[in-house]
Amino acid sequence: AGDGELTAVGVMYQLGAAVLSLVQLWALANGEGCFLRAGLCICEDSDGDTWDLTPLRGDHVVSGPGPSIWDYDYTFNFCDNIATQIPTPPCTFSNTMAYRLEDYQPASSATCLNMGSDVANPSIPQEVNKIDGDASNGVSIKFSFSATTSLTVSLVCNEFDEGLVTTPAAPGYLLAAV
Repeated sequence: AGDGELTAVGVMYQLGAAVLSLVQLWALANGEGCFLRAGLCICEDSDGDTWDLTPLRGDHVVSGPGPSIWDYDYTFNFCDNIATQIPTPPCTFSNTMAYRLEDYQPASSATCLNMGSDVANPSIPQEVNKIDGDASNGVSIKFSFSATTSLTVSLVCNEFDEGLVTTPAAPGYLLAAV
């Protein structure tokens, strides 16, 4: 194809990008979710309040308590699918924004649980909420795979501390202060 000509692959890519943009615009029209916009990671709640999570773009792994003597490793990405290789086995899925891997020995006995949707095809969109009803307190982002499987990450605003500090509170709930 010469300059200005579209190939079938180029057309399919453009159509795919347009569909993804429409899905994201629909979610934004309905008021919540985290999306990449012009290279920025922006989260918006149903009231239209926004949080710029660009400094927190990319994959995050946080360990939290398990139901017994082992821990869980929670991997999540606010604005995109997980970019790092999802371990198979034990995971039997791909294209997700969040999952939990059991830190269990031997590793062949570990379990893996999908805890988020595919950003391009969200079965359950993220829930974005103000902490304690005030945008200045921070944002809570809930990833869901089903009605009974979810992961909530709360980012507490603190103008004096820098960096990401994580404190596991309970299985499936992580508190992150920025």
